[in-house]
Amino acid sequence: MKSCYLLLSLLGLSTPAIANECDMRAADLVRLTNATLDRRETMKIFLKLQDISELAVECWPTLGVEVGLGLGLPPDAFFEFVGQAAYAVIRLPVGPIKQGAIRCHQKALRTGDELTEIDHGGAHFECTATLLPTPGKTSISVLLPR
Repeated sequence: MKSCYLLLSLLGLSTPAIANECDMRAADLVRLTNATLDRRETMKIFLKLQDISELAVECWPTLGVEVGLGLGLPPDAFFEFVGQAAYAVIRLPVGPIKQGAIRCHQKALRTGDELTEIDHGGAHFECTATLLPTPGKTSISVLLPR
């Protein structure tokens, strides 16, 4: 743990400042969604929200949000939610983020790769999508570019 703080110090980053920013963005996401705090790890804040299997605020190495759903093919409302969650955390417009999430999900389904990455709308997306085993799973992370 001390080595992590040392690394952050060497990079000119203040751990309390990063934590404070992350806490504020997580609080914005909680206000938007009515999610509740699940747990906090070193650089990630996990939230709970009904019907969403994964919801987390990424704090390091770059700010972002992770949203997951335990369904094979998510409805359009899921991608809208990803856009809204990303807006709360990284302040990028909902429309382009929603479109990026859809594109990343489609690419993940087409390629069958474990992790698909794209850049769109000023954000970096990391996606996984599986249809099997039933019911499948989708996970999308929307991050500020490094």
